[in-house]
Amino acid sequence: MNRTQRLLELVNFLMNAQGPVSFRRVKDTFPDYHAENDESARRKFERDKETLRELGIVIQVVPDEEMEGSEGAAYLIDRAETFLPAVEFEEDEVLALLLLSRVARRIDHFPLKRDADQALRKNL
Repeated sequence: MNRTQRLLELVNFLMNAQGPVSFRRVKDTFPDYHAENDESARRKFERDKETLRELGIVIQVVPDEEMEGSEGAAYLIDRAETFLPAVEFEEDEVLALLLLSRVARRIDHFPLKRDADQALRKNL
């Protein structure tokens, strides 16, 4: 697995977890974190977390004193801080998108053709 794939799968894993996830669980889930020793696996995980944070993914750390079983700190992605809320269009805005989409279909090289169609599909 390459690094990009590992980062995407880590985001997916942390977002879909039912609660904070311990490093041990992350390590058990991702073969890329299997290393000769825990320290090198931990450093790789820390680099990956830092990269995700640089990309705007908000990873919260839950201290071990708040965790049952005390496996150390645990991690989760704060969806509200990381992702934008869904855009809700008013009726007149949907009509404007519909008009734009119809015009775009008639012009072969319209720059926003695909974007207009996608926005319209999401709101109908």
